[in-house]
Amino acid sequence: MRSLWQALDDLPAPAGDAEYPGVDRISYDSRTGQVQFECGVSGFASQTSYNGFYYSPGDVPLGFGGTGDMTLAPSGAGWCWEETEGDNWYYTERLRSGWDYYEMHF
Repeated sequence: MRSLWQALDDLPAPAGDAEYPGVDRISYDSRTGQVQFECGVSGFASQTSYNGFYYSPGDVPLGFGGTGDMTLAPSGAGWCWEETEGDNWYYTERLRSGWDYYEMHF
């Protein structure tokens, strides 16, 4: 069975300066198999936030960028992480099996 990353490799490259609509960056974490699609960044310095969606091959919620040191706790319809001595926080919510939405705030 092909992995999602292998399937993404087969996508045609955007022509010229074109990009995939709504996606700013695609990244892959080889440790977790997470493929993250960054769709928005706003703010500056300590007020920066990121949002997008990701594929989780294990169908489990994952931390930002595949970060394994985030202990996620149930929160509303999803899971969250909050920095104990700071104001950074992360939220992720299942969209469908294997796919999740995320927000990371620094």
